[in-house]
Amino acid sequence: MSRDIPGIGFSAQSSTRSNHTYEMDADNLKEIGHKGFTIDAQAMAAVLFDFATHADYRAAVKKEFDGIKALFGEYQAALKKVYTLPIVPEPK
Repeated sequence: MSRDIPGIGFSAQSSTRSNHTYEMDADNLKEIGHKGFTIDAQAMAAVLFDFATHADYRAAVKKEFDGIKALFGEYQAALKKVYTLPIVPEPK
């Protein structure tokens, strides 16, 4: 989807534990989890508000996205040079 629709990624610390662990899950119900998720939601809302209300910001996002999208074919071609398709013999 991110090849067709511009997006942004960021995160706020919501745990001091490793990702996808029971300890991280437990932090969801603690102060660090609540503050992290609150800050993350506020940041997302701020970015969306600026995008929705500033035409110059939308134009800058579109220009950058279109530039990156135009280079995608070159990126794929470079990957094909490095990661060649292996020749796998037919099973006997």
